[in-house]
Amino acid sequence: MALTKQQIRDRSAEMLGFNPIRQPLESNIASRIEQAYDEIYEILKEEGLAIWGSSGNVPNKLAPFVIYLVAQNCISLGTTPERISIINIGAQEATSNIRRYVTPDYASQEEAKDY
Repeated sequence: MALTKQQIRDRSAEMLGFNPIRQPLESNIASRIEQAYDEIYEILKEEGLAIWGSSGNVPNKLAPFVIYLVAQNCISLGTTPERISIINIGAQEATSNIRRYVTPDYASQEEAKDY
């Protein structure tokens, strides 16, 4: 099951330390995280890595990486130093992990020749 834009927003908020399940996000926080999602989507689209539509659902295998990127984009909303560290570490590898999942593996179908 793929994640919706709202689910990505909520999980990014959780990563930042907000709890949208217990208490609804303030509108300015929710809109900032949604804006971050749109920005990340556009960056990934330009790199040919967004394999879903802008209003479509993010595939499960890519969702954790998108969540890290969105959360990193929103660090300015405020969070703990520990969370910042975790988010930055996850975001550092997120784009390369997305690329690994999205880029086809062009392994040769020919058998190795022994010369």
